[in-house]
Amino acid sequence: MNPVFENLTLESIEKNFGSDLYQQARFLYDSDALIDQGFDDDKQLVWGVIVDRGKEHQCQVKFENDRIMISCDCDKIKDGKPCAHVVALLVVWVNDREQLLAGEDSSGEYGFNAGFLAPNMERLSRPSAASIFTLEKAVADYRQKLEYFTVGQLRELAGRRGIKISGQRRDGILDALASGLSQPDNLAAALEKLSRGARLTLDLLLVIKDDLDLVYLKSVFHWLDAALAGIDTHLKTEVLVDELVQAGLAFSLDGRVKVPLTLAALHEQNPDLMKVYDGPVDRVVEASPSEFPRLALWLLLLSQAGALECSPPSKNFDPGGWPVSSPAGQENSKPSAKESRERRVQPLTTYLKPEALRRLTPVIGHSGEKIDYTARLLAEAKLWEQNNPRKLTPGFTRWLQMDSADQSEFLFEAALSLEAPVELDLAHAAGNFKVQRDMLMHLGYKSFQQSLVHVRRLFINLLCMLPGEVWIDMEALMRLVHGLAPDFLRENSSPRLIWLELDGVSVKTSDFKEWLKSYGLYYQALLTGPLLWMGVCKVAWQDGKPAAFSLTREGEFLLGNLESLELHPVPSERPSLSFVKDSLIELNPAAAEPDVISLVMLLARMQPVRLPGGEHFGTPALQKLAYQITYEGIGQAFKAGWTLARIQEVLSKAAKGPLPPGLADLLQRCWERYGRLHIYDNMALIQFSDDYCLPELLTGTHLGQHLLYQFNPRLIAVRPGSIQEILSELRAKGYTPRTMEGAHG
Repeated sequence: MNPVFENLTLESIEKNFGSDLYQQARFLYDSDALIDQGFDDDKQLVWGVIVDRGKEHQCQVKFENDRIMISCDCDKIKDGKPCAHVVALLVVWVNDREQLLAGEDSSGEYGFNAGFLAPNMERLSRPSAASIFTLEKAVADYRQKLEYFTVGQLRELAGRRGIKISGQRRDGILDALASGLSQPDNLAAALEKLSRGARLTLDLLLVIKDDLDLVYLKSVFHWLDAALAGIDTHLKTEVLVDELVQAGLAFSLDGRVKVPLTLAALHEQNPDLMKVYDGPVDRVVEASPSEFPRLALWLLLLSQAGALECSPPSKNFDPGGWPVSSPAGQENSKPSAKESRERRVQPLTTYLKPEALRRLTPVIGHSGEKIDYTARLLAEAKLWEQNNPRKLTPGFTRWLQMDSADQSEFLFEAALSLEAPVELDLAHAAGNFKVQRDMLMHLGYKSFQQSLVHVRRLFINLLCMLPGEVWIDMEALMRLVHGLAPDFLRENSSPRLIWLELDGVSVKTSDFKEWLKSYGLYYQALLTGPLLWMGVCKVAWQDGKPAAFSLTREGEFLLGNLESLELHPVPSERPSLSFVKDSLIELNPAAAEPDVISLVMLLARMQPVRLPGGEHFGTPALQKLAYQITYEGIGQAFKAGWTLARIQEVLSKAAKGPLPPGLADLLQRCWERYGRLHIYDNMALIQFSDDYCLPELLTGTHLGQHLLYQFNPRLIAVRPGSIQEILSELRAKGYTPRTMEGAHG
């Protein structure tokens, strides 16, 4: 039996899929929603039929090597994330394993229509885009592309890929061939047979895969020729693309080239894609593995202390939604004819108030740009409210329970979606170009933001293809990017919508030297700014310019090229916390590692103490924060997976000494009682009118984050302090809850 299948536990299910989804699955299991089930030993497959809200859903879970394959006909499996029915089936397997094994079923009655999840169970909750694909969608995608083939062409392709389809009609041939072409083993074998040039071409097609439906072959060939100009492939890209088409790894349809969806999940880093740097280096800049998550946690600490304030959102926009402002001293001057048509795109205002950044920069020890960018990500990741850092969201608690690597991955996903043009402003500060737009062409600011998100993701796609821990020549990278994406605003329909200017003249994107001084600085700013800050890469400088970069192991993890990552930060020489009293601790964020800060935020509540000189929290002198450990916090830490031994180890290492006897005794007593008995001196009850309301609310609201206990399908207990938040959310979604107050003995 597969070891992952055999060793699965309820704790690992909840850890990997999240508490909310697990609670929904437990409700389905406890309410006997499973009406049929079976286990196929040969296929290592569990199947079941679950009744949910009056509908029957067929679902399956299969372990193949180190991959979990899932399927359900409820249409809620999105981006490889399972539904409650699939998780319920895993709960059934854990609780009723002997019953399933005793009545093994190998009939495969419902067929196997599965989706692949990330290979490592520890990362199922947040699989990376590069390591995930859905087999069901891959088969459908292949079948759609094969519809254009004749029966003879289908048989010819089947022969080249070793897929048996003899004796079947066209529909049967299409189904068998699409299924066969999508299988990982068959795809891997086909990839191994490719020539070096074809493999390079395929990797570049995967980099620009989001653009392939928008452009014709001629444009694709032009991009590929330009990108491969510095790589000796001996063949034109038309020949290389034809090799891919012959192998069934690309399709030429409707004058466009298309790549099967499933190939994006099977990519491998290609050392041939980029030149290795072997020149001189003045200095190397890199971030500590734990630096970025610690900075994020530090800002969250400061948000609790009230030391962070957002800049007020701009109120001055033109009809396209662009923030506008007049140069100082020219507010009332009449613009020239050219100025009335063309307008310079203004840089971003800071997310945090400038005065707050000035106070924080010397305290935190990072640049204002890095601090402000991290604060933007915390808002983008919805860890605090968009324009109110003081108000943390329920998602903050879930993020706090992750380890440092997963916290960084969560923020990296937010960085990919961030619409603020941070990198463009960093590039602008490093060069002398201007971003100009045509006022009469009505390009919306939202479209401009989305085009920057698009090219950022394209650049990340390229980094996924590059080898890790190898110094890559920056100019070679820029030439490759110049070929693939010479104008990162190209998706706009007209070149006169928005453009970059050097010395008052539009940049010729065909001229690499001009491009490098303008558009190229944007990509360099990605590497020397956000990606360096997050620890994705390190950068080597020569003569004041970035000469090379190297992807770190942390970067390979964030890009999806490593299944897991264990961070080993360098411990601080000075204590990061001290014990003022048994349960009152003083935290020094500058010296604390991320796991220490996360634990303190779980265990304790911030205390509004007065600092020397009468200063309060939020002042420039804020170097240490006081926290009071509470019973509730200890229980929250235990629930998040912290054991007594781990808490004691982390606190004693951070303090460079033993725990106070009173605190050690308190933790010991709480640990002995945890899990055996939970006593609440005050709680609120919620009663539902039917058995289907609770699962619906757990799926569509934040109710699961306030849940204390479920007595039955219609009655739950929540914390009384959460009632107003729950009621507000229910009313906003159209529910009309009735409240009844009273003391009960």
